[in-house]
Amino acid sequence: MEKKRTVGAVYLAAGNSTRFGSNKLLYPIDGKFMFEHGLDLLSCCIREGVLDAAVAVTQYSAVADAAAARGLSVAENPNSFLGISSSIALGLHAMGDQDACLFLVADQPYLKKDSVIGLVLEWRKHQKGIGCLAKNSHWGNPVIFSSNYYPELLALTGDRGGKQIAKKHASDVWTWEAESERELEDLDIMKP
Repeated sequence: MEKKRTVGAVYLAAGNSTRFGSNKLLYPIDGKFMFEHGLDLLSCCIREGVLDAAVAVTQYSAVADAAAARGLSVAENPNSFLGISSSIALGLHAMGDQDACLFLVADQPYLKKDSVIGLVLEWRKHQKGIGCLAKNSHWGNPVIFSSNYYPELLALTGDRGGKQIAKKHASDVWTWEAESERELEDLDIMKP
């Protein structure tokens, strides 16, 4: 019997919300702060055994406190001005020894638990090194990277994330279809 590939998660919640106009993570959506939707999803995936570990990377005490209250690890990023690459590196180092890492962004509040569970469980059955949630051939977040890609992820600089690595290795990308386009929507701009 083949050994199950372990998957940890890094929750990216350290951005400065420059395009949003205020701290978007503290923006209320459906009775919760925006960031709480993803933390609740991760906490549930840990409890159900879908994910083996999770760490929230943030510069905000509200996010750190909420993550810790849900039993997740926290990595503080006082250098978020260096871009998302700094959070990716901190998260990978804090996550521990996992066969793969699932990256989720905190400004994607409409992401459904079933999509994340499907992505992780089905990705484990395939031989591809990268898995991402998609809709109609549009790749989005979250994205799983096998540990083979950790050196490339750790070499990222500035405000460029793993999407460039996935594009570079497109033949090694497997996708899981989201129920709706809305799940892939990240809220960068406050809508009137």
